[in-house]
This record gives sequence, C-alpha cells and structure tokens, in this order.
Amino acid sequence: MSTENKRFYWIKLRENFFQQGTIDWLMEQENGSAYIVLYLKMCLLTANTSGELIRTIGDMTIPYEPKKISQKTGFDIDTVNVALSLFKHLGLIEETQEGIPVMPEVKNMVGSESASAIRMRKCRKKEKEAKKALQSNTNVTDKASQCDVEIRDKSIEYRDKSKENREEKVERHFDDEKKKILTTYQKEIHPVLSSSEYGKLYDLIDEYGAVRVLQAIERAVLRGKRSIGYINGILDKWRRDGYDEPDAARSTHSTSGTRSASKEELDNIAF
Repeated sequence: MSTENKRFYWIKLRENFFQQGTIDWLMEQENGSAYIVLYLKMCLLTANTSGELIRTIGDMTIPYEPKKISQKTGFDIDTVNVALSLFKHLGLIEETQEGIPVMPEVKNMVGSESASAIRMRKCRKKEKEAKKALQSNTNVTDKASQCDVEIRDKSIEYRDKSKENREEKVERHFDDEKKKILTTYQKEIHPVLSSSEYGKLYDLIDEYGAVRVLQAIERAVLRGKRSIGYINGILDKWRRDGYDEPDAARSTHSTSGTRSASKEELDNIAF
C-alpha cells in the first residue's frame, strides 16, 4: 500500500476508563498495574484487526499465542498467562465461534485517519496560522479599510468552513461505502475478515473505487469464486477491457457455435 493510501490507527480512552469495575478490580490485584498496561498494549496490537488477536503470515491467519504476546508487549510469559486468564474471566477477551480470541472493547476505542486526510488537516492548519500571523503584523489605521479587511477575512473563514464541511461529508460518505463493502464481503465471501484481506480490500477501493469493487464482489459470487484474488482479477479485466454486464459476460463465453471451454479455462475467466 502506498504512503498516500496508508491509514493510521489509534485507541481512545474515556475519562472514566480507570473507574470501570473491571479495571478498578485489576488495579486491586498484585501486579495489577502491569496487567492494565498489558491490556492497553494488546488493544493497540489489535487496533487494525477490529480487536481480533490474530496475525497474518502469507495466506494464513494465526491467533496470537501467549509467547508471541510476550514478545510483542515486552512482558514476561508468566505475567502474560496470568493476565490472559484474568481478562477472559472479566470478559475483556472472548472467543468467536471459529475459536479466534477477540477483545470486544477495542471496536469502541479505535479511531483511524488516512494519510491524505492528515495532510489536508495540516495544510488547513498552516493556512490559518499564516492568516493569523499576517493579520497580527498588519497595522490598519483607516477605520473603513479595517472594516473591509474584517469582512473579507470573515468571508474567507466562512468559505473555509464550508469547504471543510463538504470534505467531511465526502469522507463520511466514502467511509459508509467502505463499511458497505466490508459487510458484503463478510456476508458473501469470508465471514472472518483477515488483516491481509482487510488491507487488500482498502487497496482495491482506493484503486478502482467503491462501486466497482462492490460490483466485482457480486460478480465473484455469481461465478461461485469466493476469493479476494478472483475479485482482483475481475477488476483487472474490467480496467483492461471495460466493464461488462453479467448477461453480456455470460454470452461472451457461451459455448454455442464454438468449441466447449474446459473447466480450467472457465475457472480462469474473471468477469
């Protein structure tokens, strides 16, 4: 993924985090402070996997084991084992039907922002600081001129706010489109979304657009090819040859009047 499309994740703590019953109880235990720091490190570790304690190696999705958690967080294995037992007892860690450990509170704590959004926000901040510096260095002696400057600055400020509102609406709409695609992918292709699939879907959305990716998922389901690789192949073909409607796609590869296509050839057709 290019730096332009990279996303940055963080976790947010509510002001009453340490007053929660579970956290307060952990604090009362011997070595309790270490358990809480370990819990927060594990939250950060799973920020981009929706709280699932998993890692991706090639095409494999592997749950984090205590030894790996110990290596990642810097806590000794005994502390990790005791903490994991306490976390499960308190409901801070649960298991899905597929046996994947998940930290349910992480979804409520995570925030993210794209690199382009960060750059845009910094640019707007610099513009505002430059305007403020310019205004403080300007000595306006004529009252009428001063009024004109204030009116102009207000106009610019209103324009900037309007621009920010439009950009926020576009970004919210884009996020809604991504959520729709992720939901469709989990429903139709793979219920448990791995971190590699998550990243690949975001890459495809950035490269081809949300509408095309959703159409490609639907086409893959129609063909009975439920994989991210096949979806990628469909999008590559559409970019090369142009989008074809489902009926047109079927007729293009019809066997009427031509030799019968082999199963291998049909499997390799992406449309």
